[in-house]
Amino acid sequence: MSHRILFSVAAAVLATAAGCVSEPEIIDTRDTTTNRVRSMEKVSSTDFIEAAEYGINSILSDEIFSEYLAEYKAAGHGNSRPLLMISAVQNRTTAHVDMPLLTSRISSALLKSRKVRVTSVLAADSAQRDTASKELRNLEDDEDFDQQSVLQRGTLKSPDLTLSGAIIEQRNTSGRTTELTYFFDMRLTNSRTGEVVWEDHIEIGRRQKRPLLGL
Repeated sequence: MSHRILFSVAAAVLATAAGCVSEPEIIDTRDTTTNRVRSMEKVSSTDFIEAAEYGINSILSDEIFSEYLAEYKAAGHGNSRPLLMISAVQNRTTAHVDMPLLTSRISSALLKSRKVRVTSVLAADSAQRDTASKELRNLEDDEDFDQQSVLQRGTLKSPDLTLSGAIIEQRNTSGRTTELTYFFDMRLTNSRTGEVVWEDHIEIGRRQKRPLLGL
C-alpha cells in the first residue's frame, strides 16, 4: 500500500512595497488542510506531520503487524507488548533533516495506542537517546551514593522491534517547471528474526513554475 500527494506551488510575485512585512500569526501545526507553506528546498513540517500520520494509521490497521502482536503475546512473554527501538532513518535529500520530527510522532502514537513499549536507552538519533539509564549503573563504585539505591546491571531490556526507513528526494525539471517529490519509506522489523512485520511508504510532492521574467 502506498500513498501519493501532489501540491501545486504558485510562483511568488514581488509586488509589495519594500519593507512591508506582515505580523507573525499563530498557526495550528497539526492542521494540514489549510494552505501551509511548502518549500521547494527542503522537507517542511507539514510534510513530516502528513507522513507520520499516514505511517501511524497504516501500522495500526495493518493485518501482518496485528498477526505479529498476537504471536508475540501467545509466545508467553512476560509483558504482552513488544519493546520498540527507534533505529536509523536515512536522509537521502539535499537538505538537513531532523528525523525525530518524523520518528517521535510515530513512536509516541504507538506508545499511546498501547500496542508497543518504547526504549530510550537505544536509539540511532542522539535526540531520542537517554544515556542516563546506563550512566546510573556506573555509580556502583561511587562512595557518595547509597549503594542499596544504585540500579543493578543486567536489568535493561533488548528491543523486540526496530523502526527504520529513509527519506528520498526526487527532483525533475522541464523548461520552467520543477517537480519535487519526497518519498518516505518506513518499516518495522522483528529484531529477533530480521523479518519485516510492517512496511509502507508515502510520496509527497509539489510543482513550481518559474515566471517568465525570472523574478
